[in-house]
Amino acid sequence: MGLFKKFKKKKTEVIDLNVMNQIINEEKEIEEEVLISNTKEEKIEENIDLNIILKKNKEISKDFELTLHEYFTCKIFSRVALKDNEFNAQLIEIDKYINTIKRSMYEIDRLIEGYKRDNNLDLINIYNKLNDLYLYEKNIKSRFLEMNNSYYGHIKMSTISVCMNKDNESLERFYESIHAFLLKYKGFTEAAEDIYYSSGDFLVDLVSSLVMCIKETRREDYIKKYNFNYFLDSDVIITLEVKEWINLFAKIRFAMKLIQNIEMDKYLNFKFKFDHFEMIYTILMMRHEIASSQGRDI
Repeated sequence: MGLFKKFKKKKTEVIDLNVMNQIINEEKEIEEEVLISNTKEEKIEENIDLNIILKKNKEISKDFELTLHEYFTCKIFSRVALKDNEFNAQLIEIDKYINTIKRSMYEIDRLIEGYKRDNNLDLINIYNKLNDLYLYEKNIKSRFLEMNNSYYGHIKMSTISVCMNKDNESLERFYESIHAFLLKYKGFTEAAEDIYYSSGDFLVDLVSSLVMCIKETRREDYIKKYNFNYFLDSDVIITLEVKEWINLFAKIRFAMKLIQNIEMDKYLNFKFKFDHFEMIYTILMMRHEIASSQGRDI
């Protein structure tokens, strides 16, 4: 089940994050029996050809994209997971599993390209490697719910929503930007408090930049409705309450849909500021999750 599908089905805020625990040999044997029974028409000795290889490789690659999305989301929000003595070890295992899959996919792609150049290469060997990779990913996914329930089930949608609609490349950059930002501070709490108490001027500048972009649309209905006061009550901000940050984030994300066709330089100038806003918003929301669990506001 995908990361956000559970939210669409019911209101409980459970995040389906990818959990990768130890791969058990006995489980692999069971999976092999199931796979063989479901693919009788694909007799390896008789029917394997390049089209079957390419189709299976494409399916695995598509599946891995979903796995990566769960992986980066897990890493981003690991600071607010409900940790125990095993949590850090499981994160290290996650990194190892992802790297193993990447190496296997690279090797398989290399073998496929080699076969295209020299069709005397062994297709059955490539198929077997694909099969092993398929089973490896299946075992990894079987652990999703366990880690979700143990560590991430409490996280609110207002916190996790920042990752919605991001592709894996964007998620990876997002994770790296948060990590780099936090290195400037002594700790996570100091960073969040600095964001909370020192972001007033930045938020005014961000909204002003967005309003300018909206004016570039030349749409009078947009310009009239989405003025500065639609986003902020005042151009002098000391602090915003967490619920006001959430409201501002939602309004800005919606308004961004209106400015996709404006002049590129102006849009990129705003987008640069918005990327920073997303990052500090996420850090603040994670800190709010921690504070709420301790009975505090921030």
